[in-house]
Amino acid sequence: MSLTGIPLIVVAVVVTLLTAAATVVSWRRGGRLRVVLRTGGVLLTETLLLLTVGLAVNRSEDFYPTWAALSSSAQTSGTTYALTPGRLDGWLRAHGPAFTWEPDGWTGWHLAAAPTVVVPDGYLEHPAWRYSALVVVDNGSAGWTPAVETAAARNASADGGAVVVFARTTAATGPDDLALGLPAALTHDLRVTGQRWALIPGAADAALAHRVAAAAPGRYTAVAGKASAGTQPVAFHPGDLGAALLWACRQTPPPLAASTPPVTFLPAAPNKHHHHPVPGASASAPAGSRTGGKNVPRQPGH
Repeated sequence: MSLTGIPLIVVAVVVTLLTAAATVVSWRRGGRLRVVLRTGGVLLTETLLLLTVGLAVNRSEDFYPTWAALSSSAQTSGTTYALTPGRLDGWLRAHGPAFTWEPDGWTGWHLAAAPTVVVPDGYLEHPAWRYSALVVVDNGSAGWTPAVETAAARNASADGGAVVVFARTTAATGPDDLALGLPAALTHDLRVTGQRWALIPGAADAALAHRVAAAAPGRYTAVAGKASAGTQPVAFHPGDLGAALLWACRQTPPPLAASTPPVTFLPAAPNKHHHHPVPGASASAPAGSRTGGKNVPRQPGH
């Protein structure tokens, strides 16, 4: 019997009415157990009434379309919240396309600093589109400044359109941090696809990048410096970030409308986000966007 089907709701209504009728009929009966029977009947009737209303609401809003979805939710530890991809779209209209990204739980990714994110110019003009992601990982040895990263990302995005994330790694950064944690948060905050991303490692992070790609099959299908089937490894000069991003952008699909199904639920963490524009990115930010400074409005909570 379907969780959202009419038959289940009808059964719930009938059982509720029968329980209420039985409670009324036995109200003056039961002898010494009269109080117990009255209390039990009232409580059972109220519980069934709430259950019936809940089934009707679930059918209307489709919170749990199947029994499997309900079971999965019950088995998930911690609090969950419904995911709406592109939660930061409204915020980006006021603050520009480049910002320091501090989603919930980012401090557990063992990075040296919060990631920098740059969205393509047409991102807000196409609210139904989902974009591939280019993730750049480097421990700082390449010497890329925020301004250089932003300029290279904007240039690469203009070529095909992709969301670019710069993550500064440390010795403690592990494959799961970049294969699971970062993608889950990025899928929540921005309209990105769930697969066929590109990974661009600095020279010191090549081994880490390969482990990340192996830990997320289908997620990072293009890794700079790693040979794919029948090809030679693609290598770049340590300072040639622009060329690496252009190559990566051309290895990923163009933006598509509803290109992948959205994630339904993600674990909820403390609901404080702080997103600050990237220093030095004002030249590429649209008119009215704010760059620099500490008094940047916080992101809305979940």
